[in-house]
Amino acid sequence: MTLKRIELHGFKSFAKKSTLVFDAPVTAVVGPNGSGKSNVVEAIRFVLGEQSSKSLRSKTGADLIFKGSRMIPKMNRASVTIIFDNQQRLFQLPSLIGTLSLDFDEISITREVFTDGTNNYSINGSSVRLKDIHELISSVHIGSSGHHIISQGEADRLLNAKPIERKEILEEALGLRLYQYRINDASKKLEKTREHMREVELLRRELAPQVKFLKKQVDRVEQAGLMRNELSNLYKIYLLTEEGMVTTEMNRIQREIQTLEGQRKISFEKLQHLEKTDDTHILQFQQELTDLHIKKKQLELQDSEIVRSLGRIEGLFQAFERVVSHKPASKTIPLDQVMTIHHDALQTLQQAKQLFDLEEIKKLIRLVENILSTLEKHFSDQDEIDMIDSHHDAEQQELIQQQQKLETQLTNLRLEITHLASEITTKEQSIVTAQTILRQSDQERFSEESILKDLEHRIQLVARDNETISARYATLDAEYRIAEGLLGDAVRGLQGTASFDPEVSIHEHESRKLTIDKLKIRLEDMGGGANDIIQEYQETVARDNYLAEQLYDLEQSITDLESIISDLKKTLTIEFSKGIETINEVFEKFFVTMFGGGSARLQSITILTKKKKTDENGEEFSVLEDDDTPQEQGIDIDINLPRKKVKDLEMLSGGERSLTSIALLFALSQVNPPPFLVLDETDAALDEANSKKYGDMIEALAKETQLIVVTHNRETMSRAGILYGVTLGADDASTLLSIKFDEAVKVAK
Repeated sequence: MTLKRIELHGFKSFAKKSTLVFDAPVTAVVGPNGSGKSNVVEAIRFVLGEQSSKSLRSKTGADLIFKGSRMIPKMNRASVTIIFDNQQRLFQLPSLIGTLSLDFDEISITREVFTDGTNNYSINGSSVRLKDIHELISSVHIGSSGHHIISQGEADRLLNAKPIERKEILEEALGLRLYQYRINDASKKLEKTREHMREVELLRRELAPQVKFLKKQVDRVEQAGLMRNELSNLYKIYLLTEEGMVTTEMNRIQREIQTLEGQRKISFEKLQHLEKTDDTHILQFQQELTDLHIKKKQLELQDSEIVRSLGRIEGLFQAFERVVSHKPASKTIPLDQVMTIHHDALQTLQQAKQLFDLEEIKKLIRLVENILSTLEKHFSDQDEIDMIDSHHDAEQQELIQQQQKLETQLTNLRLEITHLASEITTKEQSIVTAQTILRQSDQERFSEESILKDLEHRIQLVARDNETISARYATLDAEYRIAEGLLGDAVRGLQGTASFDPEVSIHEHESRKLTIDKLKIRLEDMGGGANDIIQEYQETVARDNYLAEQLYDLEQSITDLESIISDLKKTLTIEFSKGIETINEVFEKFFVTMFGGGSARLQSITILTKKKKTDENGEEFSVLEDDDTPQEQGIDIDINLPRKKVKDLEMLSGGERSLTSIALLFALSQVNPPPFLVLDETDAALDEANSKKYGDMIEALAKETQLIVVTHNRETMSRAGILYGVTLGADDASTLLSIKFDEAVKVAK
């Protein structure tokens, strides 16, 4: 795995987007002071998660953003992206497995900072946390301690570091920080577990008095056990008997309801078939009978009229006879005859008044006129009298014809009256028959309606009985609930298993219920809510047991975490010891190469810590901790320069300190090489002879680790494959110029 390139945009003096490609084992960055070449190193620190403003030579995040110049405006953000080759799939990120894939040939890490100091981190464009960045780079031996970046003035950081800090740097360099992270996580979990354990213990202590108090209450409840058993037995018998009685009665009522409902259905259907009697035809018969009577009356009136007409005709005949019989032989007529003729004429006129036929009336009037004319002309000559007699004969003949006609009409009319009388009799019989049928139908319907009403009334009565027994069943159900509340499992599940015992008397059953009520009152007097107390006691004991189990689990967790921490520390100690031995071998080799002899090695030391105590006067003083207290371990550097009796690091000269720190750093890189190593003017204090040794070591180190060197040293420049020049352009922003020495040699040739 190698570092492929770095992209800067708006970071410090790099206003425009600038890219540094690292294709050679050694890449050198050169430039005059103030050009911004060290900003390249700080950009690498920045993108890898450096949080120290001092290491980035800034006070706030806004100081990392390009401030602007005469030609380029101020920028509101700065970003740096570093791209690694990941063809060997060395990068790992356990905390984001399943959410972020690292299965790519290139892994890019980007960090952005804004003017308000806000930072954004991303891996391959996906937003992540700073912790994820640290975890990712730790998986390839790049850590936040910065041992892979050695800047000017920090070359001897390992030498100046305290033993404990030096140990942490070496752990990170050896790739053991993951163990330390796990130890820290386990320690945090252990502390939280212990805190939780203290809380559980506190809860148990708080529960103890309540458990004790409830236990006494339960003891009192248990004294009522015999009484409760008696109540239980009586309750069982009562409930089963009551349920049997209620069930039997409900079944009887249901059967009766079904029977009555069936009878009502049959009666209703029968009533539906009994059509309601319609007296319309009777009214029609009566109307027809009335019409027949009217018609008969009219015919009878006509009969009377014809009889009267015949009587009148008969009177006319008698008048004619009297006229003829009293026809005078001489012109003298007795007075009594004149009066008789006059009376006949008046009677004829009276008859004419009663006639309706105009023609007949006219005939009678003419007859009267003739009679009077005969009387008037009694003394006329005999020829005239004969002519009148002849006229009278004609009139008489006409009356005879009229009489015959009326008699024929009377005969026909009386036949029709007889027929109508027969029809009237028949119609009256039909009416009587229809009325009889109507009365019978009404009687049947009334009878069936009475039956239906009686059935409905009986159904209502049974329904009331059903409501009563349902209420009794509801009371029984409530009694079951009460019994379950009082006796619990003793009666639970009992409902629905009863059978009726007909031998049980009502008096015995009611007496048992009375005894149950008395027992319930006595139990309540002994202490109401016994079941609640038992339940509360059981719940409290269960909670105490649960807390005890939790306490046991927490103790086990503490034991497991302590075991894990112990194992991790052992593994860390073993791996660290192995790493120190390996480092010492390479360190010794580089040290001898740099100084032409002597020796150097790393060794573990115990750091004795002090704690403060107070004397009798209240004054504090410090003492070393007891031997039983775990002591911290650190790393010390033991050196022996050739031809000098110098073993203390404080006595080394600047050049000697630089060579020593370089030898140690190179040794670290050889033991567990990081993907790249940045050297920021670490050769500034070297003379020409040591610069050549430094250059040789760079070439040797470049075989194991990719190097990025910021230098002014020509010897160091000569060992680089790519040379980047950094300069300030006319726009007051850093500009990159690059040259590959292999290509330059070809061009020169």
